[in-house]
Amino acid sequence: MRIESWNPKTETIFCCNMKSDQLEIKNIPLTEWMQGVTETFDYVMLNPPFGYSNIEKKKERLENLFLSHALNCLKEGGFCTAFLPNGFLGRQSSDNIQLRKNISLNHHLQSIILLPKSILSTSEIFTSVLYFSKTAPAKKISLYDFRNKKNINSFLKLYRSSEPNWQLEQQELEEHQYCFLPEEYIPSKSFDFEEIPSRKKSLHALWSELQKNQDSRLYEDHYGQTSIFNTAKCVSTRKGQLKKLIQTGYGLLECELLLYCGYIQPTKEMGKSLAHLKTGDLCPTDHKNGKYPCYGAGGIYGSTNTCNIPQSTGIVIGRVGNFCGNVYWTWQPGFLSNNAIWVEPDREKVIPDFLFLLLYSAHFQNKRRGGGQQYITQSMIQNQIFYLPTLSQQADFLAQHQTLLEQIHFYEQELGQLELTE
Repeated sequence: MRIESWNPKTETIFCCNMKSDQLEIKNIPLTEWMQGVTETFDYVMLNPPFGYSNIEKKKERLENLFLSHALNCLKEGGFCTAFLPNGFLGRQSSDNIQLRKNISLNHHLQSIILLPKSILSTSEIFTSVLYFSKTAPAKKISLYDFRNKKNINSFLKLYRSSEPNWQLEQQELEEHQYCFLPEEYIPSKSFDFEEIPSRKKSLHALWSELQKNQDSRLYEDHYGQTSIFNTAKCVSTRKGQLKKLIQTGYGLLECELLLYCGYIQPTKEMGKSLAHLKTGDLCPTDHKNGKYPCYGAGGIYGSTNTCNIPQSTGIVIGRVGNFCGNVYWTWQPGFLSNNAIWVEPDREKVIPDFLFLLLYSAHFQNKRRGGGQQYITQSMIQNQIFYLPTLSQQADFLAQHQTLLEQIHFYEQELGQLELTE
């Protein structure tokens, strides 16, 4: 097999878990490897290309193809060392989840090691290495995080002298859709309930100030003067006002919700029992001047003639990028991109408006994962613990704050219309 960008450091990482230095190397031409090899091997070392381009979006990722082929080439009892981009460890597409599940349940996954960027001379992204054998599955999987290590002169010495940062059990992996990233298993930080009244007071003062200094019919022009003409500059200014109003309003409702739940002491429910989640589809090529808005992680980013969410209203959570964890409403049918997650409430357990407040208050944007492109996963939402009042209590809470909620919804719909005009 042809190996590019090979260096002594890479070779050390590949071979540090091998039981013998006396190996018979089988050289396989690249064309033969790509066409398919029926022979099986005692050791398979895998280093697929990173950062490839000019590949159709709908095609399967090269690292997935390489890894699947390596699994087929491994003898019973054989050993595999695989270099992979860190994205593979946590991607939520079905093929990635199935590959990680296959390795976890049908192989002995000994170690997952997250490496610093400097470890590979030609790579500009974070990479990891998986060590596993084709034997009985491991009860516990060792996860090492070396991403912040610098000037690693001896990887072998570091690896053998380090204790794993995490020991993951199979049940944990199953609950988290076989995610191999350590951030997935970091406990959420608690907050101080005593801070809520002072935060509520500050937000109420800000809300009053914002309400007093704006008018939804007026826009600010280049000279700071109000105008009814919605030029690009005026629209941009108004959108900023609306986003601040919406953020402040929901901040107020979050404070009210936390105080209410602290008073009534509701039951605990996991996210997966409250809603069905669905990731969107690849963005259509015609995302301009269409009939339907395109919903991404941060809101509307264009329009298309393709529709995959026919509902007039719904809840969306940003999945990938700078706006991952962002929660917002849709106000008309549209197209949901694969950068976002659709949330379908179980109406027998939770009122949609109340579920929105629960999701907003969970602050998933503070739980984002990834070293380069950040993301959240469906499993993070499904495994989140929520305090859930009864349906009648939910209805009472929403009725108490109906005026504020209606004002926020009015601003959200105006913002959506302005985003479609750009």
